[in-house]
Amino acid sequence: MMKRLTQVLCLLILAAGNNFADTLHPPTQVVYSSADNSYLFLMQSAVFMGDKKTRPCTGVLFKIDRQKVINFVSPHYIPVWTASLENDFSPLGVLVADDGSFVVTINDSSENLDAKTAVVVYDGEGNKTVALRIMDIFNPKELARIPNTASSYLWFFSGKINSKDRTLELTVWDGGPLEKPDFRKIKIDLKTGKKIE
Repeated sequence: MMKRLTQVLCLLILAAGNNFADTLHPPTQVVYSSADNSYLFLMQSAVFMGDKKTRPCTGVLFKIDRQKVINFVSPHYIPVWTASLENDFSPLGVLVADDGSFVVTINDSSENLDAKTAVVVYDGEGNKTVALRIMDIFNPKELARIPNTASSYLWFFSGKINSKDRTLELTVWDGGPLEKPDFRKIKIDLKTGKKIE
């Protein structure tokens, strides 16, 4: 009797799993760090069930306190802030300032050029201070030169945050073939979101 009950239970679990296989997405976590490894940012992707978002994309900034304990360095992760991020699913990348004063998310989605998620800046307390569209970074002529797929523009290559002068420097696509692209640098004021020429 117990064996039969176990078999029925297993069949029910398998049947339910097959019905939800295309709609359940396991949570994805990615860790980013500041250049000097004094801060970590844990990003957790949004979760969807079908077309419905069941949990937003979130991020947690941690300060790393390294204490020496009997000849070993033992890191302690101190939460600084937690916030829901602007990205629908998850950002393409995250930049973290060495002093924890800024966290910047980068997105390459082209499904909605008016979405203010291409560059989003969060301050040292997790408040969103700047949100830029891809059209705020590139004019239409520049955007037309950037290779794209059905859902993304391949515009972002790398970036760094300068906390001292409160600027974001992005290395972006500037033309050329995919095999040997040309890049240029763009500076953005982290407080205002304005491009610095």
